[in-house]
Amino acid sequence: MIWGLVFAAFVAGVGAGLLTSFVLVRARSPAPVPAASVAAATGVLWALVATRRLSGGWPSWWLPVPLLVTALAVPLVAADLRHRRLPNALTLPAYPALGLALTAAARAGPGAGMLLRA
Repeated sequence: MIWGLVFAAFVAGVGAGLLTSFVLVRARSPAPVPAASVAAATGVLWALVATRRLSGGWPSWWLPVPLLVTALAVPLVAADLRHRRLPNALTLPAYPALGLALTAAARAGPGAGMLLRA
């Protein structure tokens, strides 16, 4: 059962990596990155996040935050290494998305104090 959830997280991470790679290719100022590498790295990191959660290392309310951060960080690192810039196609939507993820985590978890500290 646990390995099935980890595998599901891996597959979802691969999908997120492919999606972000597609966004970078179709952006107004394109910054194509190797889609297979980004998808594989995102999938592995999502599987690690799921493993950490399932082993009791993180509470479930915190899960959206590391998943979002890894989904955005992997293609941004790839774009930075390849093009020496961080494309606005991912950095600009990252601010409200991270704000929403942190707000959801704060509401489900410790409360507004965590959101203010973040």
